[in-house]
Amino acid sequence: MRQFIEPRWPVIADSHPNRSARSQAGRLVFAFSTRRVIALAHEIGGILFRSVLHWLAVKGTPFMNATPEMVRDLNTLAEFLALEDVSRLAARELAEVCGAVPVDCLVLLGNALLPVAERAFRAMEDGLARVLVISGGVGHATGYLREFVSRHPRYHHLKTAHLSEAEILGQIAIGEARLDPDRVILENRSTNCGENASYTRLELSRHGLRPRTLLLMQDPTMQRRSDATFRQVFGNRRGFILVNHPTFVPKVTQVDGEIRFLHAHPQHLWPVDYFVALVLGEIPRLRDDERGYGPKGKGYITHVDLPPSVERAHARLEAALGKGRGGLARRSIE
Repeated sequence: MRQFIEPRWPVIADSHPNRSARSQAGRLVFAFSTRRVIALAHEIGGILFRSVLHWLAVKGTPFMNATPEMVRDLNTLAEFLALEDVSRLAARELAEVCGAVPVDCLVLLGNALLPVAERAFRAMEDGLARVLVISGGVGHATGYLREFVSRHPRYHHLKTAHLSEAEILGQIAIGEARLDPDRVILENRSTNCGENASYTRLELSRHGLRPRTLLLMQDPTMQRRSDATFRQVFGNRRGFILVNHPTFVPKVTQVDGEIRFLHAHPQHLWPVDYFVALVLGEIPRLRDDERGYGPKGKGYITHVDLPPSVERAHARLEAALGKGRGGLARRSIE
């Protein structure tokens, strides 16, 4: 299993050997401490974020009195965000888009949904991609991923404490799905979509890989932004083909006024409050204005066209649920 290696601190010559050694040791301690502080900050942030969502769920009457319009609007946003270039991950469908199978690289972005990871691992088993890159450090979804692993009937024995999303999913890929370690690359520094893309490109370059075809898999609510981010970072190289497959398109319904998932195994999906926060928080990011991530704003992603139906659905949901939930997502989820 090839893993991202942090660059070493340069050795600076010093006329006094003991002082040089102390200086070098100090730099190493500083580097290690900085990484641990950043990781700890993300973990604390994730705990606080989940605690606030739990409080909203307890207080959250909007989810106990969901209207049919709210359900339709959530499904409208979820369907738009789950960008899907191939609805079925199979050789024939991929070949129609890419021209040939296997694709050069499958990139799985770290997220909390084990069904997405398991589908990516099956794609590797089926020979649909030559190399698998798992990209993900410690972020807002890491706590949920650890929780889902601890409750999973097959994976509950795995150690997840203090591990990045890439390291957790790497254990499953190699230890449980039995993938060839030489075909798995871990990138465990990234904490947002932008870093997912830039560090993935760096890691591929480090291994002498320049993929012409790339299959991208991610949490469905972040698939469209991930696509726009990778296109921004990888550029419009001639002949480069990026294919999106979010595994499934989330769909919700209303049961006795409660929002519930229409999925065969809802226990493997997000808590409803987290899902709503993700969906509401994505639309402002995708906008190409001074506050969005597009070229006219922060420049993190390529331009994304937001259909009027999506903007109207987002506006109605924020009005019905209160802007606090969307704002919480914007502040807490990168």
